[in-house]
Amino acid sequence: MSSKSFKASRPGFVSLSERGQYGAEDGKKGRHSSPNEIKQLVNMWKLGDQAVHDMDSNILIIQAKVRTVVSTLASIDDEGYPIYTWAKEEERKKVSMVDALVEKYPWMAKFERSWAAEVFLSLHINRKNTQRRKRAKESAHITTRTDGMSAYSVYLL
Repeated sequence: MSSKSFKASRPGFVSLSERGQYGAEDGKKGRHSSPNEIKQLVNMWKLGDQAVHDMDSNILIIQAKVRTVVSTLASIDDEGYPIYTWAKEEERKKVSMVDALVEKYPWMAKFERSWAAEVFLSLHINRKNTQRRKRAKESAHITTRTDGMSAYSVYLL
């Protein structure tokens, strides 16, 4: 079934074929989606006043809800960082997180397989996971420098 016939059969429903087609900052079409792309699709497909309002004015509230959903449903370490990237998270946890976000923002269900919710969740989890890895590298580097200084100080004595 072509994307055109799919679109015609489900008006007001954004298909997966449109993911990565809009919103690229460099003007190139790409595989990765962003909140900017979702905003364009919300306006283009006229997904409702609440969707437009959320994407224009409440983007920080959406991001706060994403943080809440991730902190309660994702695999989190002792410091509050996600253990896995979005791609490596358990499938049942991903489904639970998407469902929780769609429950709060029903207009996200108008994206095939709720991929708009997945975009917000995956961006957040992957960003936090990267921060966790950077913190681990920095603390290892600081420990190495401290150990080296201690050895040098002992040598001088």
